[in-house]
Parts: sequence; structure tokens; C-alpha cells
Amino acid sequence: MSAASVDFELLFASYPGCCAALSPELTVLAATDAFLDLVQQPRAAVVGQPLTAVYPAENPATAGQLQLALDQVRLHRSRHAVELPPDAARPGQIWRVTHWPVSDANGRLRYLMHHAQDVTSEHAAEQQTRSDFGLLATATHDSIWDTDLRTGLTWRNEHFHKVFGYNPGPETQTAGFWEAHVHPDDLPGVQAQYEAALAGTDAVITTEFRFRRACGAWAEVVDRACIVRDEQGRAIRVLGAMQDVTAEREARRARQENARRFRALAELQSQFVWTSLPDGRQDYANPYWLSYTGLTEEQSYGYGWMQALHPYDATRLRARYARPEELEEVFDLELLVREAATGQYRCFLTRSAPLRDGNGRIVQRIGMATDIQQYIDVQEQLRATTERFRVLSEVIPQLVWTSDAAGQVQYFNQRWLDYTGYTLEDSLGPAMWNALVHPDDRQAARARWTHCLFSGDYYEAECRLRSRDGSYRWFLNQALPLRDDHGRILQWCGSCTDIDEKKQAQVRLQSQNDELTRTNQDLDNFVYTASHDLKQPINNMAGIFEELMRTASFTDPEAPAMVNMFGQALQQIYTTIHTLSELVQVQREPTEELPETVDLALLTAEIVASLREQVRHGEARIEYDFSAAPVVPFRRTNLQSVLYNLLSNALKYASPDRPALIRLTSAPESGGVVLTLTDNGLGIDLDRYGSQLFQLFRRFHSHTEGTGMGLYLVNRLVQSHGGHVEVSSRPGEGTTFRIYFKG
Repeated sequence: MSAASVDFELLFASYPGCCAALSPELTVLAATDAFLDLVQQPRAAVVGQPLTAVYPAENPATAGQLQLALDQVRLHRSRHAVELPPDAARPGQIWRVTHWPVSDANGRLRYLMHHAQDVTSEHAAEQQTRSDFGLLATATHDSIWDTDLRTGLTWRNEHFHKVFGYNPGPETQTAGFWEAHVHPDDLPGVQAQYEAALAGTDAVITTEFRFRRACGAWAEVVDRACIVRDEQGRAIRVLGAMQDVTAEREARRARQENARRFRALAELQSQFVWTSLPDGRQDYANPYWLSYTGLTEEQSYGYGWMQALHPYDATRLRARYARPEELEEVFDLELLVREAATGQYRCFLTRSAPLRDGNGRIVQRIGMATDIQQYIDVQEQLRATTERFRVLSEVIPQLVWTSDAAGQVQYFNQRWLDYTGYTLEDSLGPAMWNALVHPDDRQAARARWTHCLFSGDYYEAECRLRSRDGSYRWFLNQALPLRDDHGRILQWCGSCTDIDEKKQAQVRLQSQNDELTRTNQDLDNFVYTASHDLKQPINNMAGIFEELMRTASFTDPEAPAMVNMFGQALQQIYTTIHTLSELVQVQREPTEELPETVDLALLTAEIVASLREQVRHGEARIEYDFSAAPVVPFRRTNLQSVLYNLLSNALKYASPDRPALIRLTSAPESGGVVLTLTDNGLGIDLDRYGSQLFQLFRRFHSHTEGTGMGLYLVNRLVQSHGGHVEVSSRPGEGTTFRIYFKG
């Protein structure tokens, strides 16, 4: 052994502390005299022995604790302490043994230093302190923990286990516990804070982190710890109080989110939105308020927002805020607010509601305001309109009333009250109508009114209403529904117009019409009978005349002229009777009979063929072109009469100065057809005779024979089919007839 080694052993052995040097295999290499006194063995029996064999064997717990502590040092290469309980060798004594590693220049483990210290009195004092601390920790609502930095053990109170869900148990190793329960993202920061505090002089440290509950969920905690130091200033204990602030933080985040949503929603509104303190001082206003009033946030906050109100409203609002008892519930107010762009005041309906804290105290008010100026204007217009309606209803000669959408009458004008003799109160309700309407008219009037109430149709009914003297007069009852923008019926406005004189006149007129109808029928019957009865004698006379002309001879030189005059008279009588028969037939034809589709060219050709003798005699030319509208809807026999009369008249009243030229054309017009007939005959002076053109038995040329019934018959036939006739003519040039057939 070298001198250096001998010197080291002598030096180590004389060290007053209770120490031993161990090999990495935990064998005792050297020991101080104080250590030999502790284990009560000679140096020769200690050096070279495992440390766990040196301590008395009768206490296996001591060997186990030593072995665990030494293994921790070798594994973690860090200082580690453990307390050894009293045993037979050390009755009543508690020793704290501390181990720390010693490495060479290359970092290899060379020795483990073992140091033992009697901490019996210190432990007794700490136990008393811990007892007092435990009582306090049990009474508090915080989660209390106590870490002994010398032993590495942590103690937790009952509330800690209750809050985080862990079962109460013995003290645990500090490092492993916190590393397993602090959120991995928060652990480095917490460790850094504690290392800095322990290395410095801080006495109190506050950390915030997420802590794992027994169920696996993460709790948000605030941990406030106090560092206890010994007389040399070394940190020996850390006492902490953890508060679970999860619910508080979640509530705060919820409030922040709600506030964010409230602000986002408020800034989208086209209404005023604000918040204020309970006394009315504004602390938020949305952009619409600021834009409308022209105020900045600084100008609007506090009581500045009231400068945008009408002075009268600002005064009464301040007075209301001065009475807190009136602000407990939601309240509505109409306020006039000045628009910065125009300088004009508009009316807003404001609603304010209180927000309360957990104790029910009002901490804030939230308000909204809606522009109701248009509504106010409409109300004013409605009031003015209602007043105008009332005035108008009082001056018109009708009985005027209004009802709601269900038909309940709300208003009668004074004329109604004067006529019926009822008061306004007596006039309201359905019983009044039953008493006023004539029993014979009541059911029909009620049915029509009920139908209109459900359908919304225009109401119109005629009925008799009893006057105050008991007599009945006829009235025309009319009503229209007043609807909103969505088509819903709001009100019915009605009137009752006295039509009694009209009804009496209608009765008289109907009686006269019935009499005229009977007279016309009698005349028709007479004409029909007369024409029918006269035809046979005329036919007999014609037969006798023809036989006389065939067999008789006349010596009188004037006989031929007389015979010719008789024949003409006979023909004229026959023509007149035939025309009268046609007129009677037109009168008798049903107007609702459906027309035929008549081919104009075919019908015209037939008529021209029947008039060939007149055409040849007058050297006339008849032209027609119906290609534009080849057919018309008409009864064929009637259209034949129309064309025959027009063509025969054109031939009859041809000009003696030129050959007759007659043109017929057709064309579509206004959904129907117009037939045009033009001639170059004598013409008619319409300025003189135009009003008499279609009169019965009216003639305008006397140089030729006629009955004066042809144009009357034409016009009557065309009108009976829904058409009409137009005539243009110039004397000496010709005439144009336009016949309009409906489609």
C-alpha cells in the first residue's frame, strides 16, 4: 500500500462524521470511527463486507431500505436519502442515511459515499409539525401535498385524493409520481420552474399545469408551493396547495366564447346593440350604433351615448336609471335617436334586460333598439286614413259599416243609425241583422255572406232592410276585404245602397216589357197569319190572271197597259208578303242556335246564277275574291238573304250612265271576317239619309220599284248573328257595304 493510500485511510478514519466509502458493488472500502460506533463492529469486520451485511441482521427492513436506496443511486447517479427506523442496536434512534455517487474523470462510477446522521430529535420536531400540518391540511378545501427533498417522499391530504380520484395511500416517491401525472406538454416547464426556485432563494412558487385524474381526464390546476430551507439555506421540503380550476377555466372560456359570439352577432345586426353597467354607463356599442349616430367609441361610452338622444328622452332616461328598483326586470322604451347623416330624429323601440351574477346582483344590462319610424309613420297614415274614411262615410248617402276578418261588425255610420233606429251598441252582433233583414231574404243573404267570409270573394247581395218605422226598403249590400301584404284579410268594408226606387222601376219596367212582348208576339202572329192567309188568294189571283192572259182577247187599245199594271201590282203584293214572312221568320229564330261554316264563293255563285236575267239586262259584271277568308260562321239561309238583297239592290240601283260593276271580297279582321261589297251605282246621300238607312219601308230612289225592307232585313240578320254593317257612299259614284262577322 502506498503512502498516499495510508494517508487517505487515516484521514478518512479520523473524519468525525459517520461515513463509509463503498465500491460500485456496494462493498465497504473504508469507514470512519463514528460509523464503526454506529454498527458496533470492529474495522476488520466491516471493511470488505457488503454494506447491507454490516448493519444488524435482526432488522431485515433496514437491509431492504438500504438496498433500495443504493440501487436508486447506481441507477440514477443522483443523491438519495432514506431514514432507518429504530431497532435493537439503536433503540429509540432514527438515522437518516444519504448516498451519492463519485465518478472518475471519464464518468465511470468509482465509489458510493454512505453518510449516516442521527435525526431523532429533528424527526420528533418534524413529526409534531407534520401532525399540526396534517390537521390543517385535513380542514382545508385545498389539495395539500408535502415533499421531503431529503428522502424524496411525497405526502398528500385526503382532499387531494377526493378531488383527483386517487385512493389514499402511503407516501410515494416524488419523481415518479409527478412525471406520471403532469401533462407531458407541461412537465418540462414545471420542472424548469422548480429547479430555478430550488437553486435560488425563492420561498414561494406558483405553477399552472394539467394534472391527470384517476379516470384519465386532465384537470387544470394552480399549484402554490412554499420552499422550506434549513439553517444553511438548503431546500429540504416543499409544501404545496393545488386548486382544481378546471370548471372555473371552462366557465371563463365559455364566457369568452359567448362574448365573442355576442360581439360577432351584434356587429352583424342592422339594429342598435349595446351593453351597459347597471347605472346606464355604456361599455359597448355595435358598429351600427356608431355609424348611425356618428359617435366614436370613446364619445359613446359612459354616459356619452345619451347625447344622440332627443333631450327630452335623455332626461327621462337618466331619471329612470336613478331609480334602480325600476330596472330589476326587462323594460321597453320608445326613444328618438338623431341620425348623424341627416340630423333628423327617428323613433326606435329599445328593449333592455339585466344580467345577474351568481348572487342575483345585476352586473350588466344588454339592450337592442329597432327602428320603428316607418311603423309610426304608417300608424299616423292609418289614423289619418281612418279619420278620412270616417268623414267620408258620414257624408255619402249609403249606410256604411266595417267588420273584422271573422265578420264581427265594428263600425256603423250615422246614416245607419238614423235609418234603423238602433244605437251603436245595439247594432253590434249577429242578432241585429236577423231582426233587420226581411225574412224572405234572410237565408240567401246569410249564405252569400258566409261564403265570402271563407273565400274572400267580393260580397254583393240584394235584400230588404226594415227601417225604424217598420217598413222595408230594398238595399244593395256590397263589401270588399282589406288585405295585408301577405293576402290575409284584415277587415271588411261594406255599404248598403238604397235601391228601392230602382227595384220599383224594374217592376214597372218588367211589367211593361211583358206587355210589349205580348204585343210583339201578337203582331208577329198577326203578320205571320196575314202573310200566310194572303199568299193563297194572291196565288189564286196570279193563276186566274195567267189563264185570262192566255184565253182572253181585249179590243180596248188601253187593255195591254192595264193588264201590265195589274201584273206589276200583283207581283209587288206578292213580294211584300214574302218579305214580311222573312221578317217574321227572323224574329222567331232562336238566337242561341249555332252558326254554320258557309263557303262564300259557292253561295255567291248560286245567288249570281239566280240573278242572271237582271245581270244580262243591265249588262252588269260581278267579280268576287274570297281567298283571304273563304268561309264565315253564319246560318246559310240567312246569309243567302243578306247577299241576295245586297246584290239585287246593286243591280236595281245601277247608274244609267255606265254598266254596273259589283265587287265582293273578304278578309280576316279582329278575330272575325269582314265581307266587302262595292258597286258603282247611284249612291246614297248619307248626310241626308244616313240615320234612316236601315229603317223599315224606307226608300231613297223612286225611279224603280221596291218595298223598302231589304236593308232592314240585311241589318237585322247580321245583328242577330252578333255582327254589324257599315256603309260608305257618294251620290253618283257608288256605295260600299262592309259586313262584320264575329269569329
